[in-house]
Amino acid sequence: MSKKTRSFALAEQLGHVLLHQKWRCATAESCTGGGVSMAITEIPGSSQWFDRGFVTYTNDAKQELLNVSPSIFISEGAVSEMTVRAMAEGAIFQSNAEVSVAISGVAGPGGGTPSKPVGMVWIGFAGALKPTEATCYVFKGDRAAIRQQAVEAALEGLIQRCGQAPLNLSTSRYFFALWPNEKTAEALYERYSKKDFIKPAQRVALKNLHVTLCYLGRVTPDFLKAALAVGNEVPGSSFNIAFSSLLYWSESEVCCLGAKEIPDALSKLVTRITHYLVSVGFKPERKPYVPHITIARLCKASVPDNKIAPISWEASDFCLVKSTGGEASDYEIIQRWSLAR
Repeated sequence: MSKKTRSFALAEQLGHVLLHQKWRCATAESCTGGGVSMAITEIPGSSQWFDRGFVTYTNDAKQELLNVSPSIFISEGAVSEMTVRAMAEGAIFQSNAEVSVAISGVAGPGGGTPSKPVGMVWIGFAGALKPTEATCYVFKGDRAAIRQQAVEAALEGLIQRCGQAPLNLSTSRYFFALWPNEKTAEALYERYSKKDFIKPAQRVALKNLHVTLCYLGRVTPDFLKAALAVGNEVPGSSFNIAFSSLLYWSESEVCCLGAKEIPDALSKLVTRITHYLVSVGFKPERKPYVPHITIARLCKASVPDNKIAPISWEASDFCLVKSTGGEASDYEIIQRWSLAR
């Protein structure tokens, strides 16, 4: 079997696996110069499971397109475990893919050193509800042979990471949230419950009022275990947030309380939680974070008055929540973490 045929066969197999899992992949390549993307796009119909490819040949490109920190290049170099980990996670952040691969190496014939010889290639993987990982290879042969071997190893790694069997996903859904104390919840409920356009049957129950920080959805047991470690990995500080407007989202027929200003501490908390979750395999939403409290569902008309007297909420902790049921979900707080650590 020729090298080209082997790449085609591996890419074809990867496509079957990704379609089975209903996932898409992304690539972040340096020394292979887009070779993995080329192998993938040789497969007819690959647009169903391949989202995009990044060819980041320079350090500046890795920083600009994948948000790889310049400090990594200084301390570890471009051909390193930390670099491909950051590249793979950056590809997840900057795409619509659930799984990614990243490659950085010394393809030769020059550029090698005693610690990083010609043929050394690091390949990293992120997403698929598994922790980010990276493997170092030392391939033999000329430049073309080294690059081809790296492409094949990347495709094999993606196939292995995605697996052939369906994931053991939970029946419940999970999310990180801010949950108000009883006094704050009562104030929020009392303020909006007087609005005439919100029918009693549409109102969200007082006990269910919250601000979602990061929605996880259905997850595997291993990912849930990793997510429960977030409290030990994510520092934070308490903050005040004021809700002073009513928001109406016609597409989802939902009415919410909104905050005109997002506290810096809240933005940092969401960013830290998201970055940690990506490192253990999570695919975050790409839309901007908008803190809100859902107060009513099935609203058929726009909100007539979008202003309310501000309600200030001092957030001193955050939590992981389990959700069961449909629109009228039952919520169970699994664990809380103090923000005043």
